[in-house]
Amino acid sequence: ASLQYGKTCDIAIIGSGIMGLNTAYQIARRSPTSTKIKIFEQSPGPGYGSSGSSSGILRHFYSLDQQIELAKDGIRLYKNWSDYLQFNDVTATFTKTGMLCLMPLSNSAADQQ
Repeated sequence: ASLQYGKTCDIAIIGSGIMGLNTAYQIARRSPTSTKIKIFEQSPGPGYGSSGSSSGILRHFYSLDQQIELAKDGIRLYKNWSDYLQFNDVTATFTKTGMLCLMPLSNSAADQQ
């Protein structure tokens, strides 16, 4: 990709949220050291978009088996974040909590009460 001021890179990534940074990280882990990766962000810094505003809800209640397995794999990685990143000095932690879903009674259930 050709960039301003005549500088070039092999891979350009748009956005420094969780998806952009993880994509850059995974490419860097697997690529030769000569691969030039550049991340472009329009905000003042990483995580200013939806990644930084995320409530961090992890779930695996999906209708397709593939989605369920992918979500479970992601949850496993979040629980072992420092292992996933291969860093010892990781400040992010995983805290398991619960969830309560409230739904209105169906008409037939309401009639029975």
